[in-house]
Amino acid sequence: MIFRNQTVQSHTSHQYEQRAKLTLFLLCNFYNLIFFITFVLVQLRKIMENIKTIAKNISEKGLKVTPQRVAVMQALYKLHHPRAEEIFREVSATIPGLSPTTVYNVLDILVEKGIIRRVKTETGGMRYDAVPDHHHHLYSTTNDRVEDYFDPELDALLTDYFSRKNIAGFRLQEIKLQIMGDFDEPQH
Repeated sequence: MIFRNQTVQSHTSHQYEQRAKLTLFLLCNFYNLIFFITFVLVQLRKIMENIKTIAKNISEKGLKVTPQRVAVMQALYKLHHPRAEEIFREVSATIPGLSPTTVYNVLDILVEKGIIRRVKTETGGMRYDAVPDHHHHLYSTTNDRVEDYFDPELDALLTDYFSRKNIAGFRLQEIKLQIMGDFDEPQH
């Protein structure tokens, strides 16, 4: 009888241990699930804030907010000085059936309204830039890489220089430089 009682206690102890392990496993997975859901919600919130900002920028320029315009702007923020073909590939993944002509038309109207800018590269290619702040571009002659370059000291120097030059019949509006060279490291 003592032997049987020890076996029952051992069996019961083993069941409790298995239940405790299962409970711990379920709790860990539950917390992982909660963490994952929180992460997804934070990412969705960022996307929604991004879309609101894009929609505001578009509507402030007197344009109707359309899915195509929003998608093109999202692609411009995601990609770095992309070509129209790259924007088309990115946008057509989210808007099936979209034509390249629509993308080009959207880009043209966004440039016309001053929401984005065209950046011409040395190879003759056209890139697009969604950074609204005044800046210059560093351009790699070996791999067609374009990077934004902000330098208020350079801006002040150039503005001062041209105001002193007082070129007859010419009124300075803006100075944008494309500084050519090569980068030590490839773009990531």
